[in-house]
Amino acid sequence: MYIIDKVKRVVKKAKHYVFNNDERSAKKAFKNKKWIDAAEKYTAVAQKKGDSASLDIYKYLNESLRMINDKDKEIFFWKRTYSSNIITGEKVREYLLEGNIIESFKYFEKLVNGVFDNNKTKDLWLDSYKKICAVFDSDIYDLSYVLENIFNNSINIKDSKKIIVSGMGWSGSGALYDFFKEFSNIESFDMEFTHIEASPGLNTLFKKSKNKEEFKIELLDFFMQTLLGYYPYNDYIGCKPAKRARTFSVSKNNLKYASGINIFCNNLYNYYIEDKLNSVNFQKLADIVLETILFTKNKNNNPYYLFNNIIHIYNIDAAEIINDALIFCAFRDPRSNYVARVNEDSLYQDDVETFIANYRNERGKFIFTFNNLKNKKSVKAIQFEEFVLSEAFRNNLASETGLSFKDQATHKHFKPWKSVKMFIILKLLKTRKQLSRLRMSLKNIAVIYNSILCLTIADLNCDFNKI
Repeated sequence: MYIIDKVKRVVKKAKHYVFNNDERSAKKAFKNKKWIDAAEKYTAVAQKKGDSASLDIYKYLNESLRMINDKDKEIFFWKRTYSSNIITGEKVREYLLEGNIIESFKYFEKLVNGVFDNNKTKDLWLDSYKKICAVFDSDIYDLSYVLENIFNNSINIKDSKKIIVSGMGWSGSGALYDFFKEFSNIESFDMEFTHIEASPGLNTLFKKSKNKEEFKIELLDFFMQTLLGYYPYNDYIGCKPAKRARTFSVSKNNLKYASGINIFCNNLYNYYIEDKLNSVNFQKLADIVLETILFTKNKNNNPYYLFNNIIHIYNIDAAEIINDALIFCAFRDPRSNYVARVNEDSLYQDDVETFIANYRNERGKFIFTFNNLKNKKSVKAIQFEEFVLSEAFRNNLASETGLSFKDQATHKHFKPWKSVKMFIILKLLKTRKQLSRLRMSLKNIAVIYNSILCLTIADLNCDFNKI
């Protein structure tokens, strides 16, 4: 037995060395901007690791393909990363869209048998997929049988306040999240899951609910990609929600997750056949999704739940389907934002002109969407610099949220003196020319703000301070 165990350890160590060596080789190609070589090597790593490949592998593959800028090559490389389970998922989708529900269900059964060991988990997923099939053809299955379900409202989010911190890539949302995390009556959830804002996600499902044919296709894709995680994708936008979904669907608590998703599918099907796919019921569905994720990760009941970037700034319209939430959107001096991206994000390859264009676009999209929100009071824009530099500002923010300072472990997570150092980097950055070009491009919308030059959006006919 000792010899067998030792052999297993040696084999495991050898595999680990091979994988790490492959990743090192891929990173080297990426660092040297050999994009085709990097794409080839990251694809090979993804193939070897299969469903267990980390999201970072796909991030680097995506950035390599973005720099190659060839759509045919992009599709070719992504298809090569498919595992056998994803290929089976592709068949599930193809047959259902062709109207062959029986064949689609057979492939779905093959998929769950290949992914799960627990029979109760399998049964729950099969029952959930029956509901999806029934949306396509209500006469195909007998849906009267109700499975035993352990999802019994052990997490009840309906009477709790949801705090959602929202950013747009190194804009300071992490500091906000750490600040709220210091309050003992807040249950925090660090992972940036994509169930609400992905495309397909619950928000896009809501947007297409008025058109039954579009809704059916979106529902199938949402179920296979964003809830289960076995879906054919041709880009990182499709890969990310599938990968995130599998952190729940195939986790050690897969039965808990399957139970919550089954309740979700039952409710959604009932709303569909009753023609009640309205915003109120989508808010109820969003609560079930959030409760399912909290339940899967063994979270406790609390008066506040803190979520990290489950809705990003550029998807702020998803606020319409989140009930009783406060969404704090972190904005940052664009120079500091750019410096942080260049210094801290190893994937970031854009030049300053591209950054400026993207920044303007995302700020403009936020303002337009915000102005059209029905529940504007749930969304608050926060200037990162003021948040970091002013304790009074932070105290006021906590009070407005209904939090008590007696419940705060001050500076346990959020350390303002560390964030202030990021402002100093502006003076030390080697790429002064890039920074100067950035400042000149934005000088017409800059104001003096707590001794820090911060971006407003006056050129978009909006007073940021009134948001």
